[in-house]
Amino acid sequence: FVGLAISAVGVTAQRVVEEVRKQFRERPGILDNSEKPDYRSCVAIVTAAALGQMRKPALLALGLPVVVGILLRLAGGTARPMLAAEGLGCFMMLSSLTGLLMAIVLDNAGGAWDNAKKYIESGAHGGKG
Repeated sequence: FVGLAISAVGVTAQRVVEEVRKQFRERPGILDNSEKPDYRSCVAIVTAAALGQMRKPALLALGLPVVVGILLRLAGGTARPMLAAEGLGCFMMLSSLTGLLMAIVLDNAGGAWDNAKKYIESGAHGGKG
């Protein structure tokens, strides 16, 4: 899930970079503040990508519990009729805990990246300073 989400962000960011470069070429006044950029096109790109690129992660998050429940129901048969319910409960509980841990890790990683970016922008390691 996380890999699909990060990949979606990367694809979207590349599209935004291409749009910004296109606007710099077509409107050179943006760099000296004599023209305003077209913010709507960037917002449209991000909105469309958010809806389009996040389909796979959403299907994975919604479909996997159904698949696990069906497989455990088939595996339990008549000998263990509650295997699907017990297994799915465990799956959902562990998925929630894993999601919480991943959220904490990714939040800290995002903060570290932001701090590193600000550090380099301040002039360290050849930044613009």
